[in-house]
Amino acid sequence: PRSSVQAVYNQIVTDLTRAESILPSSNGFYANKWAAAALLARVQLMQKNFAGARDAANRVITGSGRSLNPDFTRLWFTMINNGGAMPSEYLFGVKVTTQDGTNAINTYFGRTISGMPGTAGRSDCKIRAAHIAMYEAGDRRNYFVLSGGSFYTQKHLDRFGDVPVIRLAEMFLTRAECNFRSNTAVGATPLADVNAIRTRAGLTPLTTVTLNDITRERYLELAFEGHNLHEAKRLQTNVGSFAWNSPKLIMPIPQREMDVNKQLVQNEGY
Repeated sequence: PRSSVQAVYNQIVTDLTRAESILPSSNGFYANKWAAAALLARVQLMQKNFAGARDAANRVITGSGRSLNPDFTRLWFTMINNGGAMPSEYLFGVKVTTQDGTNAINTYFGRTISGMPGTAGRSDCKIRAAHIAMYEAGDRRNYFVLSGGSFYTQKHLDRFGDVPVIRLAEMFLTRAECNFRSNTAVGATPLADVNAIRTRAGLTPLTTVTLNDITRERYLELAFEGHNLHEAKRLQTNVGSFAWNSPKLIMPIPQREMDVNKQLVQNEGY
């Protein structure tokens, strides 16, 4: 029988905990113990295990030797800005090599932005004006959105650049939220962690912080990095016209798989 969602999460936590304990601290561009701990923090946050998420994030921040990149804009065009090297803020990313980066999809179908050499990447999704309006004046993350009749993110324009999966900034925001929810200050106060992210973005530090401040910073900092659906489910907010728990937000099992395995049960709503 199909395992329950909770059983799957339990196994994920078990696997990541073991991975953190046995992987080396440095492992080239392969996953290392800090990548495992960072992913564990993300999973624990989804499960509302705030103490577990906080502690995993804190281990990464204090033990990985990584630091926030001082210039937000230089996090992305890795082939241009960083000579092909992953910025120190990346905890794990998909390495694009000369073997797998030069292909017909990247070369001929990436979105090219006029006047920006080296672009033609993966930033083909148009951004709603309502999202852009959320940024404060002077927010450098807003400058990373450009207009050419429509708005696009500049995060993924480098077609031959590495693809970030987990950044250290996420760990600061996870630690901030979990400390706030737990009324603790492990590693740093929630205010200090949020201000580390805001200062890097060119914004004035806050003097007090609320849960809404923290989740807002998380939304703006990690926008267009694949978090939106998971965050909507975690925070129980609608996705467009769909409720956060709508079965339509879960893809169906492909019909081919259903045809060859009669033991499978189709996902709800299909």
